[in-house]
Amino acid sequence: MSVLLARPTEDFLSDLKGRVFLNPQTNQWETDDQYLSGNVREKLAVADAAAVNDSAFAVNVEALKSVQPADLNATEIDVRLAASWLTQEDVQRFVHELLTVPNHMLGQFSTELLTLYPGANILVAGKEDFAVANRKHAFRRAGLLSPVAIAACFFVGHEGHRVGHGIQNVTFRI
Repeated sequence: MSVLLARPTEDFLSDLKGRVFLNPQTNQWETDDQYLSGNVREKLAVADAAAVNDSAFAVNVEALKSVQPADLNATEIDVRLAASWLTQEDVQRFVHELLTVPNHMLGQFSTELLTLYPGANILVAGKEDFAVANRKHAFRRAGLLSPVAIAACFFVGHEGHRVGHGIQNVTFRI
């Protein structure tokens, strides 16, 4: 700029105060719209550290403080389960925790779901469906019926292993 104006930088720099900022990370001048956008929390931390050694960066600190976004509380955060940054494991864990039905409520859950969605194709798999002799038949039914929900109970098998997985294949297409 000093070349364009044919003046030393010190002559016009005070006129640009608040409109241009020396970025302490790059040591380059940036316009206010560039410097005061992006990850302004990180930029504030960098400017704060730089201001300890050079008071010229105090202007940066004040400007960055004025553009800090408000912290959001949990109720203000909206996440779609199909968001590309969510892992499949996180979505599965969330759905599992949200929709797990305790054994003693499996029948009630199924009844209430059918009351809410009378035409829904729901497969309820109980302890007897997971018996070795019945498993193939239960899984065949699940494949043939293409249910919108499969509700299956938790129970512990004879070797102490957990068998069954709460509600699985929850794809409500109602």
